Amino acid sequence: AITAYRKYNQVFGTDDDYTPYSLIAGGGFNDLDFKFFSQELRLNGSIGDMIDWTVGGFYNSQTSVYFTRQDIRYIVPIGNPALFLQFQGDDPIRANSKAAFGTVFIRPVEDMTITAGVRYTDEHKDYTFVRTRWDGGTLVDPFGVGALNGTKSVYDGDKIDWRLSLDYRFSPEVLAYATVSTGFKGGGVTARPFSRNQAINGTFDPETLTAYEFGLKTDLLDRRLRLNFSAFYNDYRNIQLPIGDCSVLDGFAPGTGPFPCAAIQNAGDGEMYGLELEMQASPVEGLDIDGSLSWIDGKWKRIDAAALGALRIEDPITTPAWRASLGIQYKADLGTSGSITPRFDLSYVGKQSIGRLINGGVFTDLQYNPSITLGNARLTWKNPDEDLAISLEVQNMFNNYYFLPLRFAAVYSFVGTSYSNVGRPREWALTVRKTF
Repeated sequence: AITAYRKYNQVFGTDDDYTPYSLIAGGGFNDLDFKFFSQELRLNGSIGDMIDWTVGGFYNSQTSVYFTRQDIRYIVPIGNPALFLQFQGDDPIRANSKAAFGTVFIRPVEDMTITAGVRYTDEHKDYTFVRTRWDGGTLVDPFGVGALNGTKSVYDGDKIDWRLSLDYRFSPEVLAYATVSTGFKGGGVTARPFSRNQAINGTFDPETLTAYEFGLKTDLLDRRLRLNFSAFYNDYRNIQLPIGDCSVLDGFAPGTGPFPCAAIQNAGDGEMYGLELEMQASPVEGLDIDGSLSWIDGKWKRIDAAALGALRIEDPITTPAWRASLGIQYKADLGTSGSITPRFDLSYVGKQSIGRLINGGVFTDLQYNPSITLGNARLTWKNPDEDLAISLEVQNMFNNYYFLPLRFAAVYSFVGTSYSNVGRPREWALTVRKTF
């Protein structure tokens, strides 16, 4: 049995308009309370020497309350006054998931294993919208957001997933495998509706994946060299995307709705494929070298018209095409003084598409995060019994300034505002670990 519980509070906001006033922004002031509980049960067994099996069940329940104060200043065409949207939200959110699963491992002949598994999942999510004035009074606004007050949006759904794999050991050094499996990202509700109809009609279904993979795992040169290779193809259906036109959700013909839109819908299909290579080597006693190299590509196969604009069907995927890593360490034996191990790591992430921003109401050309190479170093001393370790390490040792993948336009993009997260700077740490 596995039991987990998590609770946290998060307060956050953004500054979109270059003023000291924190509430005048698309992000506003936000205070989120979150609680999560999960329980998993498993039962393992075997039938002779040929079959092993596992069955089990899983349950989770989460509750949260999302408090927010917003003061959004919308810019409208010249000649019309600016429209203000100022409201307070205090939204309770509930979700739970129940699942049953089973896996069987069959060894029909020596050196061959067939694995088959199935999982059934049932999901529920509900979101109650509270939209009032800051003083708690009735909200009257030009967008109809006040009509959301008390509206509950509900999603219920279930999904069956499965996995089938075959592996065969040609020799003690070489194992080949192939697998096909399915998975999904759960459905849900639109958390930022601008009308009651968007809340009620804005639920979306699971995003599904069918994944294919084959590869080789090898231990060569008397286990001094390990090489692993894999190739994969992922087929995504009903991808969950933000849409810019909620006319249909509001009961209007496409492109004719009067309300702003920030809904999520199942609006696309796509595919990804790639290759991965991993290496671990111990050429001499005490010296360890590890590395990896991956290439990935993909394309959109369908994007619904409501999601077009910032996203276009010819756009590249946002995952970097190339990633690589290299690490090297040497453990020096100090006799009765223990051992000391210096280690150095390099990681490379290639150029990454981050989509288009909005500037003056016009979508820009594709934006990219440049490629980045980061270095880390660590020096570890261990006593002779190896139950005491002292490590000095530095992360991002070259102190590179770089952006993390996410970047998107803000409400005040007409003045050049966009969101992004900056990578962590150079950091030092001293760690002492004692085991008993």
